[in-house]
Amino acid sequence: MCCHNWLLTDWSRVCNLCGVEKRVLQHDTFNKYSAPLCRGYDRWGRFKIKLDKLLGLHGGPAVGDPVWEILKIHEATLHTPQCVRRLLRVSRLKNKHYDCIRMFSDIFTKFRIVHIDTFSTREILLAKFRKVHSDWTKTKSRNDTFFSYDFLLRNFLEETNCPLLVYCKPPTSKRRKKKYMTKLRVIRVDNGYKKYCQKLAASRSPNESVRSLSRLYLPPLGEGHVAPAGPCRPNGTAGLGANLLRTLSNSFGKQWDGSGSLADAFFHVRKGSRSDPPARTSSGANICE
Repeated sequence: MCCHNWLLTDWSRVCNLCGVEKRVLQHDTFNKYSAPLCRGYDRWGRFKIKLDKLLGLHGGPAVGDPVWEILKIHEATLHTPQCVRRLLRVSRLKNKHYDCIRMFSDIFTKFRIVHIDTFSTREILLAKFRKVHSDWTKTKSRNDTFFSYDFLLRNFLEETNCPLLVYCKPPTSKRRKKKYMTKLRVIRVDNGYKKYCQKLAASRSPNESVRSLSRLYLPPLGEGHVAPAGPCRPNGTAGLGANLLRTLSNSFGKQWDGSGSLADAFFHVRKGSRSDPPARTSSGANICE
């Protein structure tokens, strides 16, 4: 009788002397999915699986799945991803594996897209989903449902102008799409997008703000007021400086004849005398507006 010398595998133990194998079930402490705890529904994991299937980073259905036989029989009629989706829709399969449309298209059709950076695209789309999920978690009500994963994936691909969009499920309801777009817009505004835009506008320099207002509200120079050419205004146009000086001259009841630099005219308007020396920089040049 053999004195067994057992070698352990993941699911059994085998004697290396006589070859007897006995099945052994044991707890795998190195696999995070084997913990005897209720993990609940994982939206992050669900979206990541859909994305991996779209990017071709997933193994697809099992070898014995009946979907392979259906696709093999009708291979001659398959030319595009839409043909594959149409065939799966009319089939009587219990699990139609719509998420694996790209894999089926690569195997059974000649349809191909331009090359993309798979891992960079994956990181960008996961970051977008993480942001949307975080915003929705902060603003959701008790009965507020999450977005459709197909809608989010299609929306992210449209925002990034990714050619993988051709493999996604097309929108089937305009009303549902409008609802999701409205919800997406609301959670983005509620979680700082509006404040960010306001902060961005407030961070503009005062010169940019005055320049924008002058273009909109200050009238052009009238007759007898010619804008002087200067180092800061090519082609003989004073633009903002001339308009501002005209406004100042009207306010103080003084006129500017258009001679001299903008700095000279500014001091003339403010003090009423051309004899006042204009401000100069350390290098001796007139200060240009």
